[in-house]
Amino acid sequence: MDLLTLAKSRINLETLTDLADLLGIDANAVPQLVDEALPAILGIFKVSASDPEKAALLDEIVANSDESLLDDPAATLEKEGPSVMKTGKSTLARLLGPNLTDHIAPVAKSTGLGEGKVASAFGVLTPFVSSLLARHANNASELHELLAEQDLNPVETEPKAKPQEPKPEKSYLPDPNKPKLPTKRPRRKMIAALIVLILAFILTYVLTRPEKPVKPDSIQPNPEIPTDPAPQTPETESIEDVAYLLIDFPAEIQSPLAA
Repeated sequence: MDLLTLAKSRINLETLTDLADLLGIDANAVPQLVDEALPAILGIFKVSASDPEKAALLDEIVANSDESLLDDPAATLEKEGPSVMKTGKSTLARLLGPNLTDHIAPVAKSTGLGEGKVASAFGVLTPFVSSLLARHANNASELHELLAEQDLNPVETEPKAKPQEPKPEKSYLPDPNKPKLPTKRPRRKMIAALIVLILAFILTYVLTRPEKPVKPDSIQPNPEIPTDPAPQTPETESIEDVAYLLIDFPAEIQSPLAA
């Protein structure tokens, strides 16, 4: 039994005439949406049936499904559309949890609809699919065998982006684990030679610097320093001084001078 073909014959645009209005989308987008959503939902049920932890939950969901939904899908959707959508979303959340987005994203990408619209479509269609399974499987064993026989293409889930590690805050402290690199320092001899050259240049400049000439007008006598009278030369001696000297000379010296 091909469940996908059977589901498309019972769940389509003709039987779900109010699906576009319920989802708030263009009616032209409904056929592609249903064609891609139905195999995705059946694939979710098939994977859950093969998982020991989820198989019992799937059995419970199918066993509690209302088979009368398939009698008149259009009337059911018109009267109980929001309630059906809520039930379907709850079913998928119990089976997949946060991984439901991985199955919704590919359909949203291919149809061009938002993930919210596609999630609502999954919610509406899931109760009809579970009712279809309940009608053709009398017990859990038959349900698992029926799902295992289905040749469904695996759902291509969107690869999850790796969470980016937060960038470490910039630290202005030295890293103790970072190896210390040798610092390049100038040789001491070069520094000493440079200092000697500078000192030699300064000393040469001081020794060879020409002195500024002193203006004569700027030299003033110091009153504290006594000045000696100019020595008198023999030419400047007066006649009185010579006579005085002659009086003091002895007689034997004066006679020749007087003569």
